[in-house]
Amino acid sequence: MNPELEHQIRFSRNCWFPAYIGVVHAATSANTRDKTNDIEGFHCPARICAGSVLLAMGASILGCGGGGAGSGTQSSPPPSITVSVTPSAATVLLGETLSFSASVSNSSDTSASWSVNVVTGGSAQAGTISADEVCTAPADLPSGGPVQVTATGRANASKSATARVTITSDISLPVSPNPASVELGAAQTFQAPIASQGRPDTSIRWSFSGLPARAPAARSTRAAATQPRKSSPVPRR
Repeated sequence: MNPELEHQIRFSRNCWFPAYIGVVHAATSANTRDKTNDIEGFHCPARICAGSVLLAMGASILGCGGGGAGSGTQSSPPPSITVSVTPSAATVLLGETLSFSASVSNSSDTSASWSVNVVTGGSAQAGTISADEVCTAPADLPSGGPVQVTATGRANASKSATARVTITSDISLPVSPNPASVELGAAQTFQAPIASQGRPDTSIRWSFSGLPARAPAARSTRAAATQPRKSSPVPRR
């Protein structure tokens, strides 16, 4: 075979298919009906040889394409982002502070945003948390029980972790003097110093109980009872 008729056609990165320029030209020429081609000692009409080579080329392309796809290295999906919070549970006194730490894995952005009971940065009722991961308990006990401190990854807002924080109180409130005796109409001063290891709300609400209250309705009834009855005039006959 004449080396000049051989041509290398590259179909993919890993596959080469030898073709013959003479055959390709015979297939595209208008005067191929009476021509013949010798390919590696095989004598055949140009049209038949060209068709056979084209079919072989098509099969080779399919085979090479399949082999290339199967032999290629497929990259595995990147690991998902995970977020963790330390500590995951804690107890803190009223008004005291507690430090947290958030860890964001499998991301170049390891920062996180913080919230308390789904409120970004927290609130005075449930407690607050700063950007440096320090949580401050509220001064008054929250009505909903333990609060939820949540760290959310900035790289993916669907990735978060939550810590359960229980707010406790150690307040003692002694009242003095106790007991106390007060004359009718006299005044008595009481004191109630708040004692606590935390920083609770120091405001005090006073209430008074133990003596019956006067009913305004009773006074009105007694007043009505003391009024003299008016006599009805006797009709004249």
